[in-house]
Amino acid sequence: METEVRSKIEDMATAHSGLKPVHGKMVSELASKDYNKGTALIQLSNHPQFSNRTPVAIGDDTTDEDMFRAARSIGGIGIKIGAGLTAADYRFETRAELSDWLAETLEVQ
Repeated sequence: METEVRSKIEDMATAHSGLKPVHGKMVSELASKDYNKGTALIQLSNHPQFSNRTPVAIGDDTTDEDMFRAARSIGGIGIKIGAGLTAADYRFETRAELSDWLAETLEVQ
């Protein structure tokens, strides 16, 4: 049903000017043109609990690309898991590779 779902999402986005279609792995969604994972990350980073912190955005889908760009824009990094074009700074092919790297990194500290 992928073709039908994508088509319906595209039609609905065209009918509503404030929305945009977002297609990823096994997901098609209507999203706000004004808000996304990137704007959410920036809003969170403005809270006192997160001041002087470096954001690390990790994701595996098209819907994470705005978050990768936002992280970089405020001094952080993006990490993509899997294949595909990305705005992320780093990439791991699998979640297991990321987990191993995190375990090694935390062990060193």
